[in-house]
Amino acid sequence: MQTLDELRNQRVCILGNSGSGKTTLGKRMASEIASPLLELDSLVWAKEMPPRMRDDAEIQTDLERYLGANERWVIEGCYAKWTAACLAKSPLLVFLDMAEEQCIANCHSRPWQPEKFASKSAQDRTLPYLLDWVRAYYTRDDDMSRKQHAALFEAYDGFKLRLESKEALNQFFSG
Repeated sequence: MQTLDELRNQRVCILGNSGSGKTTLGKRMASEIASPLLELDSLVWAKEMPPRMRDDAEIQTDLERYLGANERWVIEGCYAKWTAACLAKSPLLVFLDMAEEQCIANCHSRPWQPEKFASKSAQDRTLPYLLDWVRAYYTRDDDMSRKQHAALFEAYDGFKLRLESKEALNQFFSG
């Protein structure tokens, strides 16, 4: 396994369920290896109310612009399609393959995300929907499912790392 020092000039993609720790890991890795962080949600979702997914062509254009403008980066999200679009740049692919119970616990302890919600109470009102989404990850078959994430991870022939617990995640940072 590479150390953080060895990753300093690398690119990193982080993929996993909602509540798996993608954003937390992305922020930590971006800080540790001095790279910009892109949360794919910021490209996929229009900044309007109610939220809507942007057109694929818009997302693709903005993603290509980002990849072209940055030599190294950390990108995180739950979108297998958009993560796959980044793999041509040969990043480290980190699959946060956490158990449902861990993702649920993380959702319950999620700090307020002011970039996504006007207030903590507004964020908390979305928790029941988020928990249903997290639970369905293990049985659905869409682009944001465990099935598609695992298939992308298995097919990728570049450097990759599957982390299946908080302990494994902590060991990655300490080792």
